[in-house]
Amino acid sequence: MENDARILELKRELQVKEEHLKASNEELETSNEELKSSNEEMQSINEELQSTNEELETSKEELQSVNEELATVNTELQNKVTDLSQAINDMNNLLGGTGIGTIFVDHQLRILRFTPAVTQVINLIPTDVGRPVGHIVSNLLGYARLVEDIKEVLDSLIPKDIEVQTRESSWYLLRIRPYRTLENVIKGAVITFTDITEMKRARDILKESEALTMNISNLIPANRKEGELATLKKLSRAEFLEPYRTQRLTKDGRIMEVWLTATSLVNEAGEVYAIATTEREIKPENTTKEDHD
Repeated sequence: MENDARILELKRELQVKEEHLKASNEELETSNEELKSSNEEMQSINEELQSTNEELETSKEELQSVNEELATVNTELQNKVTDLSQAINDMNNLLGGTGIGTIFVDHQLRILRFTPAVTQVINLIPTDVGRPVGHIVSNLLGYARLVEDIKEVLDSLIPKDIEVQTRESSWYLLRIRPYRTLENVIKGAVITFTDITEMKRARDILKESEALTMNISNLIPANRKEGELATLKKLSRAEFLEPYRTQRLTKDGRIMEVWLTATSLVNEAGEVYAIATTEREIKPENTTKEDHD
């Protein structure tokens, strides 16, 4: 009986171990399947990583190509910036060297930039850039149509030239022109002020000289006119002349010898506005005759 019980116990232990072994085998088989699945996933991941590495390599080559292109563009841009800087410096030196006051305005008549010379005519400071030109106080006398004239030029594209005077009695030629780009697009207007004070003064003197010439031309003999005109030109330049001997025509057509003393009459501005002459007839009996022109 003891043997049978022992055999029964051993059978039970064997069954338990077989069941345990079976369970272990099943777990091992499951683990193997999971490991196989993991290996397949790892293989797939490796393939994806390889593909990603290839894409990254391609992207790296493309990025390197883009960087080379950017380096080329950057060099070209730097060269253009250098050229532009040089052009701006040249333009500023040109505008400053000419002494012509210049203002650039946009379509809304806002000041874009100006040259230092223009401050003699219009009271501008650097902070005025961006302000409407009509808000700036000018030094012009009897001229208040700057805004209207600029608008007319922008509307018609027809330039304007106007002679204006400052409160200090200087004269300027005001020129208003459309501002055109290289593409012939109108971006605003350019206003320039050129000092013409000396030219106006010379013009006035010339007119006075011509008037003086006409006043006495009928009194000068034909063979003396050229010399007398040269003398008048010297006097119109306020040059001093010593008294000299010359000839004059009388009302009856007779030529008489005279001593002529001429004096330029100069105003407070130093301009010749008339010439006064004293003519003394030369006679044996020493009688005199005086005329004033």
